Amino acid sequence: MLPVVIVAGGVASRLRPYSEERPKSLMELEPGLTIADFILERFRRAGLSPVYLVTRKEFAEVFRSKLGSSVAILTVDREEFGNLYMTLVVNALSLLAALLFANGQFLPAAAFSYLLGILDGVDGKLARVRGILTKFGHLEHSLDALYEQALYASFALGLALHGYGLLAAALGMALLLVDCFVRHIYNQFALTAGKPLKHYTPFDRTFAFVDGRRNVYLIYAVAFSAAGHPLLALLAALAHASLTAIVYFLRAACHLRELDEREGTAQLMRLSTHSRKR
Repeated sequence: MLPVVIVAGGVASRLRPYSEERPKSLMELEPGLTIADFILERFRRAGLSPVYLVTRKEFAEVFRSKLGSSVAILTVDREEFGNLYMTLVVNALSLLAALLFANGQFLPAAAFSYLLGILDGVDGKLARVRGILTKFGHLEHSLDALYEQALYASFALGLALHGYGLLAAALGMALLLVDCFVRHIYNQFALTAGKPLKHYTPFDRTFAFVDGRRNVYLIYAVAFSAAGHPLLALLAALAHASLTAIVYFLRAACHLRELDEREGTAQLMRLSTHSRKR
């Protein structure tokens, strides 16, 4: 079972007056088939469940009447949710996941952590739905980093305490270091170039689909823990993170060097070096 979340809280202002009668997700693509029906049918075929739908309070009853009990309806009120609400909830729940990891319950901990990752994406989507994107809300990235690193550390600690010893501790330490390096390269490039690395070129956009990240590492944790080899999850995550670090570093160095050439900085440095030698 893999849970999914549908964010359906927009007012669809560009579809007025049609959206005044019903939410956009309940508009029909063809007679008898709404957008929500279309999406839910594909989730059903893929075996994805449970399904959560997040919407505004004023839309909740119409969704419940149309979709029935097959979908859990969650409501959000414009004044009740801050940008960091879901992130704070996820951080609190991650303590339970960390305790499960440390206690050696690797499969339940990994599955629960993966679900937390899905929930963690809700706050940003809710902010976009409500049209409220604040600078304060960007602190969610720092809180995300905190709970993700805590999960990796507790996973390694649990392995070390339950028969895998110093090897697990060493792999966990290496994963934390490499993952922090990846984050720093990504953030430093965005600050320097004014554009995220994953949006820079077609190659970077393509690599973003396979780069190392939390949900990929947690899939390793779920899969290898289910197979009875949780230590391999840590090894696979470290290998994936290392590949990501190498690609990110080389791509960032290449792009920043090109920016220097374009802006004349490299030429100025060469002239300065040549004048000193003379």
